[in-house]
Amino acid sequence: MEAKKILCIVPARGGSKGVPKKNIKDLNGEPLLSYSLLTANESKVINKIIVSTDSDEIVEVAKRYKCEVPFLRPEEYASDSSKDYEFLIHCLQWLKDNENYKPDLVVLLRPTTPYRDSIIVDKAINDFLERFDDFDSLRSSHLSPDSPFKWFRIKGESYTTLSDNLEIEDTNKPRQEFESVYIPNGYVDILKPEQIYTKKVYGTNIFPFVTEVTPEVDTKEEFEYLDFLSRKNNYKISENIESIKVQEKDKEKKVDYLDVCYSEGNRPYTTYPQKLAKHLFSKFNLNKYSSLLEIGCGRGEILKSFKEQGIYVEGTDLSKEAQKFNPDILIKTCNVEKEKLPYKDESFDVIFSKSLLEHLSDPDIYMQEVFRVLKPNGLLITLVPDWESCYKVYYDDYTHKTPFNKISLENILKMNGFKDVNVIKFRQLPIVWKYPFVNYICSFISNFVPIRSKIKFFRWSKELMLVSSAIKK
Repeated sequence: MEAKKILCIVPARGGSKGVPKKNIKDLNGEPLLSYSLLTANESKVINKIIVSTDSDEIVEVAKRYKCEVPFLRPEEYASDSSKDYEFLIHCLQWLKDNENYKPDLVVLLRPTTPYRDSIIVDKAINDFLERFDDFDSLRSSHLSPDSPFKWFRIKGESYTTLSDNLEIEDTNKPRQEFESVYIPNGYVDILKPEQIYTKKVYGTNIFPFVTEVTPEVDTKEEFEYLDFLSRKNNYKISENIESIKVQEKDKEKKVDYLDVCYSEGNRPYTTYPQKLAKHLFSKFNLNKYSSLLEIGCGRGEILKSFKEQGIYVEGTDLSKEAQKFNPDILIKTCNVEKEKLPYKDESFDVIFSKSLLEHLSDPDIYMQEVFRVLKPNGLLITLVPDWESCYKVYYDDYTHKTPFNKISLENILKMNGFKDVNVIKFRQLPIVWKYPFVNYICSFISNFVPIRSKIKFFRWSKELMLVSSAIKK
């Protein structure tokens, strides 16, 4: 089954009458908006986050928290009287027209409900997906501490009950004798795109998702009280805030590696990725699997080639720029050394990486995450440089950290629970894949090839890769 495209929209207008500039106002050390953005980032199910805003100030905050703001919301959809369906339809239509992106679900996280748990949000999404055909939408609520059946309204000059079925004396009954009622709380709303386009975004059949009581911020007094409680109780916005939040000093210092190492000038496009994907697809009989994740996909050339072979693919990469190279493939930003893979357990049939493992300081952590995300009987394919044949040039790439030979690659796979482990030496020469006897010629030539030869046939005759396959059982 193909992974769902789960779009999170965080609506954040620049104007606010109750609390001026509410969405960027400081709440216990962070902007109010950031709480919702961090929840979305920590979700294992949400795979695209859009902030819909009309404010340049909010755009800057959103980008610091690794969220997309591909457009500014038109003024007519950003007033106090604007309806939800207006900014929702605008966002969906913009993504369709400009990115050819059509989500399966829309998750709405309103900044005015700052304190959420991403685990609860993910549970809501998964619960709704299980009942997808039965409901129009999902809306969160919490149990009301008071019963409105005990309330009065004034009719004429006297009190009367809210319901014609109740007598005034009934309002003195204990709360427990009345039917339970629930208050919508903005913790999470889940919408179907086709329902949004009807302009009745929730429909008539709404999945009830009950949470604990959660505070909302709409007035100055509510904001100040919540800020006081947060500071008093030392509330932490997120344990992962520093790995999720983009620091301004890092943006100034670092250049995206794809712009440097994989620019067209430094790494021109070739047909090699297509040939490699086709070879691996045949070698490992990948047509019997339905989904593949490439970790460290870079420009996505191999990933795209796997897709062309007829398998559903997704990717992750350290660079936020990776998505722009393949807008039709879902690629998530993830630093696998500092973050968990942004997927739930047992999500993919095949996980593939090439020239990634050697860049990690602690590859065991990576292996454990791969094992978690791989489905039972799923296949892990890993390509790394062979230390024994590459050691003289290995550290030409200063980001190499952990070298592997055939034995060490076998051992790390076995130590992390994989079975049926197989590791072979591999030449990156398509002619060898087609005519294996050429391997003997390459082996002979390699004895005479100078280090760092500019001729690819000579260099790849000498410098080998390791290809491993392993099964999660």
